[in-house]
Amino acid sequence: NSDVALSAAKRNQVVSRRSGYEGLVLPDVDVSDSEILGRTFNWKELLAIDQDESEDNVLKKILSQSGVYLQRSLDGTSRYVGSAYSEGGLLTRWLRHLTSNGNAKHLNFYVLEKGYNEVVFTVLEITPSDTARKVEARWKLTLGTNNDGQYDGCRLNCN
Repeated sequence: NSDVALSAAKRNQVVSRRSGYEGLVLPDVDVSDSEILGRTFNWKELLAIDQDESEDNVLKKILSQSGVYLQRSLDGTSRYVGSAYSEGGLLTRWLRHLTSNGNAKHLNFYVLEKGYNEVVFTVLEITPSDTARKVEARWKLTLGTNNDGQYDGCRLNCN
């Protein structure tokens, strides 16, 4: 019966323990899955992956590498390409986006306008840290995300 399943799920919720997100109900993510290319993650899934301290958290290990990523709207019309090449890799960079987008002003405008519930994250490529920025530039050209003009809500890279 679906009422029994719903009741059991509510009793076994995963709740954030980290400051700033404490008490937030997080989704159950299969962290043993190693497939990342072509897979999208929402912001709550990223928090769940980061907070799962189990030894079988393969996703956290893979997403802690350097690489190039895409943040896009759910419908795919708005896109931002970035790279992660510091300690903690992609996952740490994505979590940093939740509190500060830095100088990514068009991405900031989009998030202010739509909110992070309208944004998904995906890995475009795992790269060595010393080539991540060069690979990022190639992906920006390939996906047409650069916009040196006014905010248009679609091309969110202005850097």
